[in-house]
Amino acid sequence: MKESHIKLIKSKLPEIQTFVSDELSKRGIHADIIKFALVDNIILLETEKFQTSPVMFKDLNVANFGGSIKVSDDGEKMHIWIPVSYDYEYFGSGHNSTDIFSVSVTIDIAFRAHKPEMNAS
Repeated sequence: MKESHIKLIKSKLPEIQTFVSDELSKRGIHADIIKFALVDNIILLETEKFQTSPVMFKDLNVANFGGSIKVSDDGEKMHIWIPVSYDYEYFGSGHNSTDIFSVSVTIDIAFRAHKPEMNAS
C-alpha cells in the first residue's frame, strides 16, 4: 500500500472509530475503545473488558480478527472492511469469539476532504 494511502487512512481513523463506537452503543455495548489503530494494513480494534448481567463469561470484550484494506482497480476508491466480534473466555477454560457486525468504509481517494461512506451490517 502506498504511503499516501496510509496517511489518508490514518487521517480518517477518528471518524471511523466514532462510527464503530456508535454502532456498538446501538447494540447496547458501552465499553470504551482502548485500541483503534492501523497495523499491517488492517485496522485493529479492542475495547476494555466488560461483563454481562448476569455474568456469563470470565472475560468479555469486543475486538476484531482480520479485516482488509483494498484500493479499487482504477485507484479512485479505498475499501476498508472491519469485522467486529465478541471475544470471550469461559470460566472453566477455553476461549472463543463470535461476530457481532462488520463495518465497511469507502474512501474516495481523489476527494480526501469528503466524509467516508460507512455502513454496518
